[in-house]
Amino acid sequence: MRVAQPIVLKEDVRRKLEQQARGRSIAARVVMRSKIVLLASDGLQNKQIAATLKVAPRMVTLWRGRFLELGIEGLLKDAPRPGRTPSISLQ
Repeated sequence: MRVAQPIVLKEDVRRKLEQQARGRSIAARVVMRSKIVLLASDGLQNKQIAATLKVAPRMVTLWRGRFLELGIEGLLKDAPRPGRTPSISLQ
């Protein structure tokens, strides 16, 4: 069984995440991502977090990893996508 990498938060980072998790004027996806990281820092595993928040375990894994890699900034933006293929050829 794989165990997710633990998340240890500094006090100021925890405070910022708690603010985002309670925010009413913040995008719902950022609120959910903040809740995921907060629960992960409390020692819960991905499946437990997924069950608590009623999301897919894959989503928890994604945002937990993104936070470990990029910090709070990683939670605020989605990854860039390739975009639509051009309908008119370049030739």
